[in-house]
Amino acid sequence: MAQHRSALDAKISVTGMRDRHLGPRSERASVSVSVEAAERFELVNLTGDIAAEREGYIDRFVQALLNHIAAASSVSPSKIRLTIESIEHDFESSLMAFQRAGGRCGPEDN
Repeated sequence: MAQHRSALDAKISVTGMRDRHLGPRSERASVSVSVEAAERFELVNLTGDIAAEREGYIDRFVQALLNHIAAASSVSPSKIRLTIESIEHDFESSLMAFQRAGGRCGPEDN
């Protein structure tokens, strides 16, 4: 997503991170995902992290990532498979941290 793509030729791995100290509190979130072409949108969560789902962290991350994909490339977010491979959060995690992490994803290998 750092470079503009007209098509998603191969599976790519991206990580979105947010680790920022804001005075007496912090915002922490990290999510690693793979993105590949698909016939329709599909979300696969390999983490089994029920707490992240319950808190809404995954939903907020995915929403921001899809917005980022739509704005930064011509790849249609409705034609991808998004696989969440790992997620890190702690007591200082927040919905805003996951939103910012999703909006700042970039290729790990590029």
